[in-house]
Parts: sequence; C-alpha cells; structure tokens
Amino acid sequence: IAHIDVHCSPNAMALCNRPHPKDEFEAHVSMHHWVSGTLHRGHTGVDIMSEACVHDPAIAAFQDCIQAVEDKSLHTDAARLEVRLQDGRQLTVRIDHCVGSADNPMSDAQLDAKFAAQSEPVLGKARTAKLIELCRGIDTLPAAADLARAAA
Repeated sequence: IAHIDVHCSPNAMALCNRPHPKDEFEAHVSMHHWVSGTLHRGHTGVDIMSEACVHDPAIAAFQDCIQAVEDKSLHTDAARLEVRLQDGRQLTVRIDHCVGSADNPMSDAQLDAKFAAQSEPVLGKARTAKLIELCRGIDTLPAAADLARAAA
C-alpha cells in the first residue's frame, strides 16, 4: 500500500481526523490509527486501542500514508477508502453503514465477542461467560443486584 484516502462525513472528520495519537485515549478516536492498526494486525478490536498498538513503530509510521478527506455526501456512519498500491493499482472500499450503527446493528454474537474481549482480561473467561449469560437473561433475574455481584 502506497497511500489511503479515507473519505468520511464532516462529523467523522471533526471527531476522528487525529493522526498519530499519543495514547490509548486518543487512539479511540483516530481514524488514522484504526486503519493502520487494523491493516497491520489483520483484524480490528479493542486491542487496536492498546498502548502497545499505539506505540508500535510500524503502525505509527504507516499513519503518514493515510489522508482523511471530508465528503459531505457521506452519512455519519459511512466511509469510502481509496487505496493506491505501490504498483499504481487503485482499490476502493465503500462502507454504507458501519457495524454497530442503527442501520447495521451488531449481532448478539458480535456483541458477546466485543464484551468478552474487554471483560476477559479483567474477569477471566469463566466469569465473563457467566456475566454474558446473566445479561442475556436479565429479564428473568430476581434482582439486578445479581448482575452487579457477578460484575464486581
């Protein structure tokens, strides 16, 4: 990859046009970091926001190849990536509604996986699985305190 133009809405530009975040908090809202981290790691997820990923020299350096471009014709949850390869070929990817938006909600399996990725490092696999089970059956719990105790 020689260069990537990320076309996005004015709202996305205002929030996410943040090349070279300094820490994991800035990484949350850096389209440059998310694109670079996702391409380098071959997946996206909460680990892309980690300090290790933020300070990975290859991920940080590749952000210089990424340009944010405001496109008023795109909805807030849409994007278009134009990728120019070293050999001159151009590839385009269009996302009309990002995963997790109102028009493209996450499935239960996706929500569970995202929650587990954040919870397992803290609670462990077994407690996370129990917590997901309790959340999925919250309407049958005798008391909300049961959920709070499981999460503590």
